[in-house]
Amino acid sequence: MIVATIATGCTEYKMNHCNCDNMPQSKDSGLIVENVILRRFNQDPNIQYTFPKEFSELKITNDQENEKYNYMVSFDNGVSFEPIDFNKYSILGYPISGSSPQTFERDVIKDDTNHKYIYKINAITCAYFLDIVLDSNIVLIPKIEDGYTTEFVINYVRWQNGKRKNVSKENW
Repeated sequence: MIVATIATGCTEYKMNHCNCDNMPQSKDSGLIVENVILRRFNQDPNIQYTFPKEFSELKITNDQENEKYNYMVSFDNGVSFEPIDFNKYSILGYPISGSSPQTFERDVIKDDTNHKYIYKINAITCAYFLDIVLDSNIVLIPKIEDGYTTEFVINYVRWQNGKRKNVSKENW
């Protein structure tokens, strides 16, 4: 009887909910610097680290802007962290919360015609699970040139039965 219940549950799951095992993997492309870890560090070791909820679109191009966040970078898989050289790099971020599992296709391009950097994120989630996770989508890119603006383009996608379905932010 237990086997029948499990078998029925699995069949119902496959019929009525997405198959999360086949979700696309997270990937970064374009100008995003690969194989780095960005982490926020507290100035005071007695203050417990919390996730920054104080931004929606994040753009950090110098040390003064980074003082509020204190991001540092690791180029050696987290063995050591160092201050970010804002003469070489900039940071972009856009927090997205959704159900788990959740993957992201992130891409940053430079549009010289319109003098802007475009950060596009396809946020993909499976509607079956109820665990809520928050990802800051913080990426390191080559220094944003003076006189250039930034644009954030977010696509919210539900993965259901092996297919993508775009949804509005409100229905996310």
